[in-house]
Amino acid sequence: MISMRAFSASVRALSPRPARHRCTRSLPSDQRGFTLLELVVASALAALVIVAALDTTWRGLFLAKLAQKQFDETTELRNAAQWVTRDLRRASAVAEAGPGRLEFTSADGGTVAYALDGGSLVRTEGASRRTVAKGLTAAAFSADEREGGVLVTAEFTGERGGNVRTAVWVPAASGGI
Repeated sequence: MISMRAFSASVRALSPRPARHRCTRSLPSDQRGFTLLELVVASALAALVIVAALDTTWRGLFLAKLAQKQFDETTELRNAAQWVTRDLRRASAVAEAGPGRLEFTSADGGTVAYALDGGSLVRTEGASRRTVAKGLTAAAFSADEREGGVLVTAEFTGERGGNVRTAVWVPAASGGI
């Protein structure tokens, strides 16, 4: 009887051995890989595309932030103009108008004042004090007395250079400036 070890050895001896040779044969053209140079060039091009995409994204975010700041400034300037316009339309007389300050009498007899205080336009009516706009660098008020009333002009300038101007006709009730 033959042992298992002997049987395995005889089977191995009879089976054909794989040929041991160097890989000298060339692969068909559809099975070739990339060369190192091709990989380096492709990597460099991919890096350029990624850098360009990131640059575009960052520029877009920067411009969006800039546009938001300009929008916020314009909103503040318009708020200032709307508050002053609304109150002047109800005014009966203008008491003072000059750089950074406007004071007038409302139709109900109360005094309303606007003043630029540290970059904020503050509205005061009696004991009530309210900030109506922030981020202003200048507020200029002028009053031009004419026959039948006073033309009040208000001009506001924001920190980023935005500018809003409004003019309101205040009919003469009991006198002007």
